[in-house]
Amino acid sequence: MGCGSSSVRNVHKTVHCKLPDGKLVSVQIANSETQDAVSNALLSASGKAKDGCTLTVRDSSGVFMIPSGALPANKIESPYHIDFADSNSGAKPSAARDAKSYPVLLKQTFITTRSKTNLSQQKCNRNGLKLSDQSLVSSVHKHYGLDKSEEVALPIYCKYMATAETMSSLKTREFDPRNWNDDELVFLMHLMYGELKLIERFSINPNVLYHFLTCVRDQYHGNPFHNFRHCFCVTQMMYHMIHHFKLAGYCTELEILSMLTACVCHDMDHPGFTNSFLIHSQHPLAVQFNNKSPLENHHTSLANGLFLDNEANILMTLSDSEASTVRTTIKELIMATDMAQHNAILEQFSSVAGSFSFDDEQQVKVLMKILIKCADLSNELRPDEIAEVWLDCLLAEYFKQGDVEKERGLPVGPIMDRDTVRRGNSQIGFITVFMLPMFQQLTKVFPQASSMVDKLQQSLRFYKEMSKTEKLSSPSSKADSEKGKGSPKEEHHLEDTSSNQQQQTVDHTTNNGTTKL
Repeated sequence: MGCGSSSVRNVHKTVHCKLPDGKLVSVQIANSETQDAVSNALLSASGKAKDGCTLTVRDSSGVFMIPSGALPANKIESPYHIDFADSNSGAKPSAARDAKSYPVLLKQTFITTRSKTNLSQQKCNRNGLKLSDQSLVSSVHKHYGLDKSEEVALPIYCKYMATAETMSSLKTREFDPRNWNDDELVFLMHLMYGELKLIERFSINPNVLYHFLTCVRDQYHGNPFHNFRHCFCVTQMMYHMIHHFKLAGYCTELEILSMLTACVCHDMDHPGFTNSFLIHSQHPLAVQFNNKSPLENHHTSLANGLFLDNEANILMTLSDSEASTVRTTIKELIMATDMAQHNAILEQFSSVAGSFSFDDEQQVKVLMKILIKCADLSNELRPDEIAEVWLDCLLAEYFKQGDVEKERGLPVGPIMDRDTVRRGNSQIGFITVFMLPMFQQLTKVFPQASSMVDKLQQSLRFYKEMSKTEKLSSPSSKADSEKGKGSPKEEHHLEDTSSNQQQQTVDHTTNNGTTKL
């Protein structure tokens, strides 16, 4: 999987369709083909006259698909369903009258920037969960010949639109996810795939991508730190680095897809405890994977499970070879997030960073491992007010583990003991030993990373000053321990924003009913 200049090729692909009589037909189309050309090809393959017949195409779940070059490739086991009508009779195909279907719109209309706002992103320019954009609904009515009185439901990712400010902010380290709810974060992740042209390049069905992202979201739990917002932050930092380091000019599209998706899946079903705890407590995951990176193996296994689900398999339109490459890369990247592997990976990267070559496949693989590690450990790269909240969340999760370890008589990790660990000292060692050396090596490949090193050095100075005045407080009570002392603030900001959302839905919907983010 070598690197080279990324290009969007005029890819030819095969689409498999099932006719009303049950017959299967297959047609090869190109991304550049028009709707008329693809419609005519499907009519010809079906034995229908081009001038006297119209057709509609639906996927296996009944979603309308526009027959154009943007139609995703599919497997013969999951064919599209074609319905016909005589264009001279005025009758509409029966599928076009199904008002409960979810139309998929050509050219990914839902990711188009439509308006600007003067509100700061940090003040959260998000406007609740109001339903669909009437202009989209009108275009669906027109395309399928539906009466205006017929209701059309749009997929949830069509219910939002991103402002230019949100799009710009999403590419920065300053992006603040605290005031966005989970549906909106799923939309923003969907947006990343679209903006990076991954949906277009690999003909990913937007509905399948949405289902994949929601399945992933549902696999994350309400841990103080390892929750869906952490998943989003890691993915968003990778998205930032893809743009900041201009990775599209060096890495293949398969590698970009692999890195982004590995971030999405990297902590699925995290129990809020470390590998060390799972091993010492003989947790079933540790037994299942024989004490070898049980968490990372579990995350990878769950990701592969989604790739077996046709409704969530975003790799189904890739060739078998491409899909295998992506799955293998995702596994390697998720396994690299095990901190037990940190020194070995950094040593390997340091040995090549000074003379790095994107033509060397093995060097590129090591770089991708470093990038996902940088994304996973990136909280201190964010503004102080965000970084400190995440630190409190992490310590709350660690202290909870330390309490359980004490209760069970297990070895207490060195940073898990709430009676001895303090915020400043906990970060000094981590930044000095783990983060700074890694990011300093990264500057040898990407000089732009020097701003990240500067931020880490600033944070290090801050925590050193904090440690001078930090005093050990009295041990926390049992009640505080169970509540996760130190976490109410971060749980309010990072988890529970629902109390504000209903009011914002009323106050901030746009004139046409579309949610503007």
